[in-house]
Amino acid sequence: MSVCQIDLSKQPDRLIQTSDKTVKEHYWLGHWWRTQGKYNEAEEVFLKLLQKLLDSSQCEQQRTKNGAPKRIEKLRHSGCRGNVHERIEKLRYAESGWIVAILSDLGFTYNLMGNKGPIAVEYIRKAYDLAKQLHGNGSLSHQMLVAFQYLGTAYATRGEYETAKGYAMQHLELCEQCYGPKHRAVAMALNNLGRRYIQLNQHYQASLHLDRAINMFDELGFGDTRSKANSLHNLSDCYDGLGLYEKALQTINKSLMIYKRINPSHRSLPEVVADYCSISKRMLLRNIVTLDGSACVSSVLSNLWKVATIYITTIQPVKTR
Repeated sequence: MSVCQIDLSKQPDRLIQTSDKTVKEHYWLGHWWRTQGKYNEAEEVFLKLLQKLLDSSQCEQQRTKNGAPKRIEKLRHSGCRGNVHERIEKLRYAESGWIVAILSDLGFTYNLMGNKGPIAVEYIRKAYDLAKQLHGNGSLSHQMLVAFQYLGTAYATRGEYETAKGYAMQHLELCEQCYGPKHRAVAMALNNLGRRYIQLNQHYQASLHLDRAINMFDELGFGDTRSKANSLHNLSDCYDGLGLYEKALQTINKSLMIYKRINPSHRSLPEVVADYCSISKRMLLRNIVTLDGSACVSSVLSNLWKVATIYITTIQPVKTR
């Protein structure tokens, strides 16, 4: 699907209501570039949009200097000549929630680029701080929760797994406080926390949270979605880490089937299939050690055929980047 074919009116509104269709279109353009793995293009769109909104906010501040209370402090720089980061540092109140969303997504984009971890954390933290100022320290908003989740992900990318786990635990608590004990956002937070436990090699604790997430997705009617497929994939990692290879293969196969139903060319499929093959290889090696004679040969050949079938039928239609 091309950018021009995206129906913006049907996209989930993660932001406060706004009539600025141009801002919304550019925001989703940056978001689309990021989902396609075009991080430099996404960065360019987000930075230009952020610059435009900061300029707009400054103009508004100048117009109201003798009237209504100012929404932002006077920025040190003016026009397009100023450094974006320095101007963000001087920003006290965002003109709208768009600035919060763009800061958050820009930080997440830097996180995906791999070599810009410190910058990613800086932008996401600024998004969270601005969201608190917009909504008040005693309240919660979806923007604050997204920024909080992105912070944990950024620390995990940097290999700071204990810090990331701490953010994931707080994110789960905040989601339950904001949405109640059963909500899709809570299930996704459980999945996120499970992933952090996996990164710390605490597979049993991870499996407890992932089981809760998967059951919640089913109860809420999201049993055939990418979110559940991702949780199943993570749960298979838990079973793999615990040496329960048969259970790991059964679980990851469920994930594969969901992804294939959603989109036979889903970008997550190659990674899932690669993990399926890795688990199968470990199980086969274990069987070679524990079995002997014809039983061993039969088991190995049977499992090799299953792996080959999954690999051929899944990888062939996938268009990898």
